[in-house]
Amino acid sequence: MAFIVSATLRHALNSHSKLKKKPLENYWITNMLLPEDFSPKSLKDPVIRNLMSKIEFKHGGPEYDAKYPEGIPTSIQIETSSKKVFDSGFIMFPPGHARYDETVTFNILKQKHKNLGLLGLGKSTLSSMIEKMGSIEKLSNEEVGNLYNAKILFSEKSIDE
Repeated sequence: MAFIVSATLRHALNSHSKLKKKPLENYWITNMLLPEDFSPKSLKDPVIRNLMSKIEFKHGGPEYDAKYPEGIPTSIQIETSSKKVFDSGFIMFPPGHARYDETVTFNILKQKHKNLGLLGLGKSTLSSMIEKMGSIEKLSNEEVGNLYNAKILFSEKSIDE
């Protein structure tokens, strides 16, 4: 969890100025972690490791326990080096949770599926597949049966790169 929070903060540090005053969902979409964020290089990133060393986890107590598994009761506080504290307050359904705003969740998941689809399918195959799925009711039985037939792209990169 410390790595995930730190890697997300690292992304946010790089995108914050571009996202000022944009809807919250844009932060989630822009800063979502992808497979490359879990590479050996990222796992050793000095900025991420430094952030990880500063993270403390505290049990939320009975109030949090009582709300789980209905939601994901969470809060986060970030204290800057100048002692300014940013506090999320109590969050029951974070963005992306099924009970969060449906449109925001849809937009986050749509972008996540696109990002992951691009890794394995490439832009043209993914676009074609999304177009077909968007009009699935018009497809023949054979076309529906072949909807997921696609050439999977495999990277020649080593996992250690």
